[in-house]
Order: sequence, then structure tokens, then C-alpha cells
Amino acid sequence: SYLFENPRSINNKCADMMCLLQDNTVDVAFITETWLIDHSNATTADIKSYGYTIVHEHRADTKGGGAGLLFRSSLQYNLVNLKVNNVSTFEYSSAALTCSVDMKILCIAIYRTGPILKQFFEELDILL
Repeated sequence: SYLFENPRSINNKCADMMCLLQDNTVDVAFITETWLIDHSNATTADIKSYGYTIVHEHRADTKGGGAGLLFRSSLQYNLVNLKVNNVSTFEYSSAALTCSVDMKILCIAIYRTGPILKQFFEELDILL
């Protein structure tokens, strides 16, 4: 099963988030506003201790934001570089979930703030 969640910082809600995933047997979670500050820290270690892995992009220059994907550790996935550079209207993380030898599902977590602008739709069109 899948879940979309905006915890507005997973750092101080990690245990609650992981209980939600486990109680509902969630295989893949799309998380926005992770507020993570680097790729490897206490929060990502906690996530791994619950039997999940995380793929995420964080803001290097400011607090907040970020987008991530949490996968149950038993699932196979590959990081996907969508080669979309210089987007300014959203943040995203992407990975391909392997369902079978012949089938993969592209998973993209997108975090967007602010008003809907023409530029957002143009950048989203490039991403997709």
C-alpha cells in the first residue's frame, strides 16, 4: 500500500510516522516537508531501524522543505535521475520501484509551495 504525508518535519515525528506506516502495512510513503538537513543523520538511522529505507532531497541552504520516498526494506528500487535541473517552483525525489522483472513503477515525491504559477506547470511538464 501507499501513503502520502506532509509531517512538516519528520525529525521530531519520526516514531509516530513509522508507527503509522507499520500499523497500516505501508510499503511506499511519499513524504513532503521532510525538513531533513543531510542525507545521513539520526532521523534517517531511525527510519532504517524500523525496516524502511529513505530516498530524499533536502534543502542545502535553508531550513524546511524537502521531499522523500520511504520504501519497505524488502522492496527493490533504483534511484532515478530525471535530469531536470534548475527547477525553482518545486522540490522532488524519484526512484523506480521494481515490481517484477518486466515492470517498474516510477515514484516521484513533489513538494510545492506558494501560488500556482505558469512556471510551475512548465517545470512540471519538463519533469514528467
